[in-house]
Amino acid sequence: MLINSMNRLFLSTDDEKERLRIWTSHSYDLSRETGAAVSTKYIDASDLDLVYPEPISWLKDMEFTPDSLIMKLKRDNTSPKLEIDVTLLRGLISIKSGYPASLLSGQYEQSISQFTQALASTSAARDYGDGELLIANRREGSRKKIFIEDNKYRFHDGGEF
Repeated sequence: MLINSMNRLFLSTDDEKERLRIWTSHSYDLSRETGAAVSTKYIDASDLDLVYPEPISWLKDMEFTPDSLIMKLKRDNTSPKLEIDVTLLRGLISIKSGYPASLLSGQYEQSISQFTQALASTSAARDYGDGELLIANRREGSRKKIFIEDNKYRFHDGGEF
């Protein structure tokens, strides 16, 4: 559910649940939603772990109730981490329930974008392969697959340019 909701922050019609897409978008006007996003890499969901934060060692004997979850790469304590607090979790659940991501605060997209961009530089980030890249029209909720082969661009539906 979390992976799908995180992907849907960038493309409302994205049904991907097994790959956390690494989207890149840019806007000079932060008050408006970015109209397009590009993805050339992803992180496989099986490479991610969801854990509770642990108190520092000298507080281990005290009662501790975590107020967040941590998403990180499995078996890598130095990897980038995403703190999923109650507010972010509510936002992701809302997206899963059909609430438009464009109506949520931009802080959700910013947090997840920073996390995925940091993951992009790790060995867990994978290319889609065969020169594939995705371009999302965020306003329409549509996506195009483009393949680059022999310096030629080809759409998934066969058209070339």
